[in-house]
Amino acid sequence: MPTYLKLNFMKKIFYSVIVFFSISTVLAAQTNTFPASGYAGIGTVSPATKLHLYFNSTTLSKDNFITIDNRGSNTSYATQHILGGILFSGYRDVRNPANVAGIWAIRNPSAANGGNFSSQGDLLFGTTDNPLNITTDAALPSERMRITFDGKIGIGTNAPQTQLDVNGTFRLGIGGSSVGNAYAIGLTRTGSVQLYGNATSGLLFGGDGTAVNMTILPTTGNVLIGKTTQTNSTYMLDVNGIIRSNQVVVNTTGADYVFDPLYSLSPLEKVEDFVKTYHHLPEIASAEEMQKNGVSLGDNQTLLLRKIEELTLYLIDQNKKQQTQQELIDQQAKLLNEQQTVLKDLQAELNKLKNRQ
Repeated sequence: MPTYLKLNFMKKIFYSVIVFFSISTVLAAQTNTFPASGYAGIGTVSPATKLHLYFNSTTLSKDNFITIDNRGSNTSYATQHILGGILFSGYRDVRNPANVAGIWAIRNPSAANGGNFSSQGDLLFGTTDNPLNITTDAALPSERMRITFDGKIGIGTNAPQTQLDVNGTFRLGIGGSSVGNAYAIGLTRTGSVQLYGNATSGLLFGGDGTAVNMTILPTTGNVLIGKTTQTNSTYMLDVNGIIRSNQVVVNTTGADYVFDPLYSLSPLEKVEDFVKTYHHLPEIASAEEMQKNGVSLGDNQTLLLRKIEELTLYLIDQNKKQQTQQELIDQQAKLLNEQQTVLKDLQAELNKLKNRQ
């Protein structure tokens, strides 16, 4: 081979090696890829999704974030305004795309922390409920939940006042159980303590597993303890068990009317006949009725007080009769003593007459 051909061949090989190493160096340094079609990658040249962001950091830093920078206008810095967010949408049919959900942030100046110049913001979550109206498919989602700048979470409200502020019904900790669909708070149904309920059974409280210890009925508001149903809805508190209390105060009318001069007191003979016939006091429920229906504490206390006051009147009447009888006995005793004195005097006179004879 001629010498000049060898030199040309060597130059081609040299340039090819330089180009190869140059391309290899560029490819090795490249961390992003934005092809005309397919998947785009930031921080990776092998994206696995439509947009793949790859980070290699174990600490919270700017390297782990995507920035949406919306600074508004010169007049918007002093007021609340939207910074930006992510919108989820798709075709509902072959004609129109539909916005179904979104996450966005707003700037929320607080006068308590620097006023208009504070850097505070809320994070909002929204969905769209538009199953039929095709003309409004492009409408933005409505706010459903908000995390405020100070960490409060509001569901159904844009101004939460506590760490979790829910305006509406909710369920918590019930899992797959069918205990209710109206409202529920508590641990799981197999846990130790729970508060749960529904529109049919009411509000139920449990303390051991799946047992129900107390119920507030939905229609009447009656409170049941130790039971979940009642046969008589007039009882606002219905307890299946023993109640212990340091003090019980019952509203009652009393029975002072018994001491009214016009009150008619039944003769004891009539009371005796009633007791012999029915084996309980008049106007007092029988033992059978008490066992079946229970006893009204207030009414029964009034009746017992009435009977005590009637008994007091009987005793007062008996005492008056005894006093009258005692006075009569005393008078008869005095008269008897006087008669005995007279008899003694007469006997003495007779004895004198006998002695004179």
